[in-house]
Amino acid sequence: RPVIVPWARAQRMAQEGEIDLLVNLRITPERSEWLQFSKNPTFPNPIAVFMRRDKAIPFESWNELKSLRGGVTIGDAFGNRFDYYLKTSLKIEAIPNPYSNFRKLDSGRIDYFVTGYYMGMTWLANAKKQDVIVPLKPFVSENPIHLGFSRRSPHVALLPEIDRKLARLAADGTLARILDEQIKSAEKIPLAVFGP
Repeated sequence: RPVIVPWARAQRMAQEGEIDLLVNLRITPERSEWLQFSKNPTFPNPIAVFMRRDKAIPFESWNELKSLRGGVTIGDAFGNRFDYYLKTSLKIEAIPNPYSNFRKLDSGRIDYFVTGYYMGMTWLANAKKQDVIVPLKPFVSENPIHLGFSRRSPHVALLPEIDRKLARLAADGTLARILDEQIKSAEKIPLAVFGP
C-alpha cells in the first residue's frame, strides 16, 4: 500500500528495506547503492528555478544564482552536474518539504527555490500563486525519472517485467497521456501533499 512521508524519510525507509519502491526519481550513484532502478523511465521531469515574479532575473547560466540565497528540499537530486555546482558554488538552505520552501520564497526569506517543474507548477496552481512565483527558463536539468526498488525488497525481481510494461506504455503514448491528464487536474491535488 502507498505511504506519503517526507522525501528524506522515504529515502531512509527504502535504504532500510521498510518500503519496497520509490516512484519517479533520478538515478544517482549514491542512490544506486541502495536502489535498483528501472531501465526505462516513467516520465520527463524538468528541474526549474522558481523565483518571485517581481524579483525574477534573466537566467542564462547557473552563475547568475551565485549572489542569491536559494532553497532545496532535503534529499532532492537534480542531475546534469547541477547537484555538484549547487554544493560547491551556491548558497543553499535545505529543508524537509516543498511547501515550506515555497512559503520562504513567497515571503522573501530565500531568493529562489530549485525543484521539479511539474511539482512546482502544481503547488502554484493549488496555492493560487501562479501570478506571484514563476519558473525560470532554461531548466537546470531535463533528465527523466525512474522507479527505484529497495535492494532489500523481495519485489526487486519484478523489475524486468516492469521494464517491459514501461516500454510498452511509452511506445503507445499512455505515459504521455497520463502526464497530460495529471497536469490538467493539478488543482485537485491537496496542498497537504507538499508538507505542513
